[in-house]
Amino acid sequence: MVYFIRIAPFPEELREALRAALRGEPATWPSALGRHEIDALEEHGFLPLVYAHSHMPALRDQAIRAASTEAIRHEELRRVIAGLGIFALIVKGSALAYQVYPAPELRPRSDTDLLIDLADLDTARASFRALGYHEAATSGDDLAFAQRTNTRLDDLGCAHVFDVHWEIANPPLFAGALRFAELKPRAVGIDAPGPRAYALPPVEAPPRSCGAGANHSSASATPRSQISTTSRSAASSQNRRCSAAVKRSRSRWMSYNQMSRSLSW
Repeated sequence: MVYFIRIAPFPEELREALRAALRGEPATWPSALGRHEIDALEEHGFLPLVYAHSHMPALRDQAIRAASTEAIRHEELRRVIAGLGIFALIVKGSALAYQVYPAPELRPRSDTDLLIDLADLDTARASFRALGYHEAATSGDDLAFAQRTNTRLDDLGCAHVFDVHWEIANPPLFAGALRFAELKPRAVGIDAPGPRAYALPPVEAPPRSCGAGANHSSASATPRSQISTTSRSAASSQNRRCSAAVKRSRSRWMSYNQMSRSLSW
């Protein structure tokens, strides 16, 4: 039997208000929210973000809880990054939380995803054990499931979950589309989790890099032409990388397709 995740629709009365707020425009928020609307915001992971813009009383308790939990997980992330002993990229939700959102608690998530070199897997596993983590059992098929999940319950009762990946995706068809060796040179530092925290550059990184080495107050003085030229160059480079990844995935698909045809079921 297959179980499908059923998520409640995003509350329609909040959709346009949130869009306007994110655009920096005046937003009209509803005067009250029902239980089903609050639950839907939690399911979609938008509750802290909506509260940050609307300050609706019905969302206050959950937003405070999210901020408190994030503070605990932030310190744990700093501890793990410092004790890991290898180079790791913070990816997926946590990378977005620290690089794109105004504050990491505005992007709820249940775990932290790290991308590492497969050659460093044994070191990573040993480091997590030394940090008090327990590794979840797997089927042993590392080709189909290219990750290890590590969990720890701290003294405050807060659960910490780290998924350690050595492929960009679990499905073999896409696993090699972007290789760690290609991604590592493009890594940028994330200050908040500590000096050893790295992630891939967000979309905004090229314009920001124009002001590198300058004070924040003078960054706005960067010529628009320089920002535009840098952005176009970065976009062109990204397009080339994406094209190479698509070609690799297409080549794998053709190989799998030919292999399946040769099998007699």
